[in-house]
Amino acid sequence: MAPLREMPRTSATLSRLAQGVSSFAFAAAGTNGFVTSVLTFAVAGVVCTVGALAAGEAGRIGDTFHIPRLWTTGIVGFLAMYLAAEAYHRADVAPVSFLLLLVPVFTALTAPLAGERLTREGALGLVISVIGIALFAQPQHGTVAQWPGLLCALAASGALAWLWYLSRDLASHDDRLWALSAAQNYLPALVGLAALPVMGGFPAGVPLVWLLVSGAGYAANTILRLYCLRILPASTASLIAPISAIVSTVLGIAVLGEIPDARVCAGAVVITIGVMVSAGIIGRTQTAAAEDG
Repeated sequence: MAPLREMPRTSATLSRLAQGVSSFAFAAAGTNGFVTSVLTFAVAGVVCTVGALAAGEAGRIGDTFHIPRLWTTGIVGFLAMYLAAEAYHRADVAPVSFLLLLVPVFTALTAPLAGERLTREGALGLVISVIGIALFAQPQHGTVAQWPGLLCALAASGALAWLWYLSRDLASHDDRLWALSAAQNYLPALVGLAALPVMGGFPAGVPLVWLLVSGAGYAANTILRLYCLRILPASTASLIAPISAIVSTVLGIAVLGEIPDARVCAGAVVITIGVMVSAGIIGRTQTAAAEDG
């Protein structure tokens, strides 16, 4: 059997699975976005450092600090996690999870900026997805109170799309992927831990356990994302996003008892259709690019 790093689609799928578990842990912890993000990054940094030791890359962690994209990736990753954690803290798991499905749509729309060709139909995926967002936003009981969380989820989707492109550049450093996975967590974790006493304090008990789970899931997501982006374009790899939404929603139902209503389910279906439209666009674009080559 080929090594996992040589199986990009499997790596992308497992990355989304790990992110789904991590995202659910955001909601289960019940802490504010800053505390959740800082401790998730701190745990992920430790886990990835252990991975670097096991892979014989620990000595290369310092070599990664001169890579400009490393620091940008860490900051954007922290911003995306903060926004996602705030979203889960302020709104139900299901609508937030499916709003995060917009990541592939945002990557599709911004693909030309990264040199990945797409047709004008990329906008169609966004239009369809906006209809799904409108279903989430219907003025029903409890929706208005959750709007800040839903807006955070939308912003997190944009930040996550940017993170996929930044990670693609890091993945080109094929000989130090564990070192890069560890190092990109260090700056946000260290700065955040220093500010933690005035930003919510250190959690204990059950919330801390869930944040340990969140950190482990994010660490797996980080290294697996680099594995898949060694070979796949960011706009293609991100299309497996529905897996994370399904995992976090199912866990929310099973553990937290949050059962999505018909409106949320309808919105999820429409957003998923929008993502599928983008997937078709990317497939056709790749074919055209191959023919041009």
